[in-house]
Amino acid sequence: MNKIISPRFSKRTLGFALMGTSVIFLWLCWYAYGSYQAIKNLDKEALKIEELKGVIVHLDEVLTMSARMAVATGDLKWEERYLKFEPQLDAAIKESIVLSPEAYEGMAAQTDAANIKLVEMENQAFSFIHQSRVKEAQEILFGKEYEKQKHIYAQGMQQQTIQLRKHAEKILQAEKENIHVLIFIIVLVLFFLVAIWIIILNFINRWQKAMAQTHQKRSEQALQRSEELSHSIIETANDAFVSLDKEGKVIQWNKKAEDMFGWSKEEIIGEDLANTIIPRQHRDAHRNGLKHFMATGEGPVIGQTGELTALHRDGHEFLVEIKIWCSQVKKTYQYHAFLHDITLHKKKEKEMQRLNEELKESEGAARRMFLDVQKAHEELKEAQTQLLQSEKLASIGQLAAGVAHEINNPIGFVNSNIHTLEEYAMNYLKILSVVEDLKKALEEKNMEEVGVFVKEMEKVEKEINLDFMKEDTGALLEESKKGLERVKKIVLDLRTFAREDGEERVSIKVEDVIESIIGIINNEIKYKAELEKEYDELPLIKCHVQRLGQVFMNLIINAAHAIEDEGKITIRTFQKGQHACVEISDTGKGIPKDKLQKIFEPFYTTKPVGQGTGLGLSISYEIVKKHGGDIVVQSTLGQGTTFTVMLPLPEELKRV
Repeated sequence: MNKIISPRFSKRTLGFALMGTSVIFLWLCWYAYGSYQAIKNLDKEALKIEELKGVIVHLDEVLTMSARMAVATGDLKWEERYLKFEPQLDAAIKESIVLSPEAYEGMAAQTDAANIKLVEMENQAFSFIHQSRVKEAQEILFGKEYEKQKHIYAQGMQQQTIQLRKHAEKILQAEKENIHVLIFIIVLVLFFLVAIWIIILNFINRWQKAMAQTHQKRSEQALQRSEELSHSIIETANDAFVSLDKEGKVIQWNKKAEDMFGWSKEEIIGEDLANTIIPRQHRDAHRNGLKHFMATGEGPVIGQTGELTALHRDGHEFLVEIKIWCSQVKKTYQYHAFLHDITLHKKKEKEMQRLNEELKESEGAARRMFLDVQKAHEELKEAQTQLLQSEKLASIGQLAAGVAHEINNPIGFVNSNIHTLEEYAMNYLKILSVVEDLKKALEEKNMEEVGVFVKEMEKVEKEINLDFMKEDTGALLEESKKGLERVKKIVLDLRTFAREDGEERVSIKVEDVIESIIGIINNEIKYKAELEKEYDELPLIKCHVQRLGQVFMNLIINAAHAIEDEGKITIRTFQKGQHACVEISDTGKGIPKDKLQKIFEPFYTTKPVGQGTGLGLSISYEIVKKHGGDIVVQSTLGQGTTFTVMLPLPEELKRV
């Protein structure tokens, strides 16, 4: 039974019934529509046949009359009329044959033969008229043979008309019979459908009753499961659960409530809650609150979460967090509450407050410590800047004698050239004095004095060697200019190197920095080593110019100091991967392998006491690292050392 009335089966049966009913109904509609169209078409055919019958009789009379009038009058216009209507008669006959071919069976051959004969006779008559043989034409169309063939054709057409009418009546009768059959089938199908639908509706009614019973049973089972689940949740809850009736007596008490308050379920059910777990000082307020709610339906604690003091069976009081709500069961109020012991929570809260205060004090101390560290960091940065500047000035101090010598050389020959130019100026004044006298004599036109002054001028020219003096003056001026430019460059390079760097980096060519440093320290190199430069036109890099110049100064001076007698220093620039590289090599004594790892340590030096601070390479290494680069050293004892400074290219060039 359950299987028969299952929802899936019932829905499937109803679906099949609806689909079957729809198919049958659509078939009946289609069949009725087809019958209606057939009868409609039959009526059209009958009307068309009647119309064609009249057309054929009319056109036949028109052709006969046209032929006889042509013979009687000899007027060829009647022939034209004949030729105009003859195709229409043939078309009408063919259309009637298509509509009812069986109507032309029987006498069709005889009728066609008569029609052909008539046409031949009429064409022959028209031929005689064209030959002016009117009498012979009249004999043909008014003769017995023509009348005979005309009679045979007329009888055939009449017989065909009768057959057409009978054919139409036969089809109409058949369609009437089909309509009767259709009506019978429709009635039979409707009866069958009504019977089926009565069975289906009865079945659906039984199914609905069974489903209602099943739903009720499932609802009862679900309610039972829900009650069991609620009971299980309440009994296993981590909080105490208590329910009271309208009088304040306990009706529910879970396991957690037993553990929290010390009262067993059997002991407390039916007891007044106020006399068990509520402290004495709060019992009156509890009872008054119940009375107020029963009277007004309002309570300040209903639906709220709050903290209250509870009483244990052994007499000690403790704090609980309580959530109270009410419900109506059979129009009677019940009160429910979850209670959570927050004694430990309060202790933790106080401990957290204490720790928070300590944390605030620690945070203040940490902030003060941070400020102290920040201050120390700023002082360290300032000290580092001062150290860099001190090292830079120390380097300049060590180079002071050489720089002074480099400046004195051009200053010396400039001074000498000035003395020589001073003598040349005095000689030019002598010549100018003679020229003035000569000019005055020419103005006075005293030719005798002019001759004297010309001889005196020739004498002075020989004395001062004027030709040599003119050539030497230009050379002295050019040499003095170059000397002063040399002094200017040395001073500018010193100012650039000695100036403190800002924090912003600038774009510059490495080769320009190297050339500026060489101009300052040239005196340290030229007496000990041959300087060779191999530049590879590196792209611009962003750097602190003075700091990078200090690196190259330290490395080149170290290279010069490593050469004991005479040697060679090579400076080479090239690009390697994403770095611009500067390689400084010397042919000095080299560095032992056990000391290579220490050369970048602060205050470590391989020079004799008093000749080095031990900060040059350390500071250089730190400067290059801050530029994002590196310094690589290779050394062989007795052959020399090579330092390679690797500086990163700008980001846009790296991407390329």
